[in-house]
Amino acid sequence: MREVLEERGKIILEDFSERCRNRGIKHQTFLDMGLIANEICERSKVADLVIIGHRGINEEFSTGLLGTTAESITRKCPRPVFVSTRKFKAIERPLLAYDGSQRASSAMESAAEFCTVLGLSLTVLTIAKEEQIAKNILQQAKNYLSSYAIEARYEIDRGYPEQKIIDYLAKIRL
Repeated sequence: MREVLEERGKIILEDFSERCRNRGIKHQTFLDMGLIANEICERSKVADLVIIGHRGINEEFSTGLLGTTAESITRKCPRPVFVSTRKFKAIERPLLAYDGSQRASSAMESAAEFCTVLGLSLTVLTIAKEEQIAKNILQQAKNYLSSYAIEARYEIDRGYPEQKIIDYLAKIRL
């Protein structure tokens, strides 16, 4: 079984390398053995960004949720993770859910760089129980983002963050 998986991995990497060469993209490939999420997180220590698929080989049966490997990587990874669906759609309105935590601050740095490079505006959403706490958190974000040449909008909401973020995203899609 290991030999079959290793051969499949080599074919995937060769296909990827060929696509990169045809487009003049500098790249490196590695074929590691072990738990997928752990290996990716370990390799990410020398990367700026980790890009993974939304779901693995069962993408066509997606329920809209992340696959188990993608979820594990997004939870464990020490670097920013970009999760992509199979069909690419250009990013138009990035949203940063910001709570003032260390991880959120790291995400804000990545979002600011991302929006600067792509010339996009950024919406920063803070969800807190008390409005004054939310205002203080957003002020931290404003102070940080003011050094970037990006347009930023700031939104406050109250409730459960995991639901309010989804609600906000559904609202802006309309």
